[in-house]
Amino acid sequence: MAKEFDADKAWRSWKREKDRRKKKKKLGALLVHFDPAIQHRVNQFSGVPLPRATIEAEAKKQAVVAFQTYNPKKGASLRTHVGNRMPKVFRYVARRQNIGTIPEHRVAKINTFKKTKEYLFDVKGREPTTIELADELSWSPQETSRMEAELRKDLGHSLSFQDTAFVDFNQNMETINFAYYNMAPREQLVYDYSIGAHGKEQLSTSKIAAKLGISASQVSKIKKKLVQGIEKHTK
Repeated sequence: MAKEFDADKAWRSWKREKDRRKKKKKLGALLVHFDPAIQHRVNQFSGVPLPRATIEAEAKKQAVVAFQTYNPKKGASLRTHVGNRMPKVFRYVARRQNIGTIPEHRVAKINTFKKTKEYLFDVKGREPTTIELADELSWSPQETSRMEAELRKDLGHSLSFQDTAFVDFNQNMETINFAYYNMAPREQLVYDYSIGAHGKEQLSTSKIAAKLGISASQVSKIKKKLVQGIEKHTK
């Protein structure tokens, strides 16, 4: 008889894990366990003119953010915490419908790029160069550079929207963590409150300002600085 999957135990093991590859594998196991709930949410958008892959990626992204921000001391179960992140998928879909859809072929191209970059990182033990990516993808260096620039722009753009998760579950978490721990304490708080990270509640710019006792314009300046700092570490 197969042993029942203990999500809370698996989450604790994932949080403690330091080895990058093992941590990635444990994250994958958590996502597989929560996949029925993720697919249930995605199925609610069957009539929406957006690629299913796009909506599914957002739902998985929200699940990963839930894993990262979960605090068992607050009393809620991990399943409840993941469920509480899922309404953000509704807001994401509504916004994407307003600004236009992503063609299926574009989604596939982005996914191919991310998987290839992740594969090369695992093989080489470092971020691959543009030329290495281009060779592996059989793309031109110019096309590869454009994709890198677009994805960096998306990364920074996420801090401008309160309902968009900052961390893509396919991205190199060590890079994001390095940038985070090089921030000043106030910058870390702005980051945390902007996206609901590290157990903090996700707040609007004005509410962050009130929380920290500074002006909204100061918060906006800090956000801009954070984007520039993260872009520096992801180049």
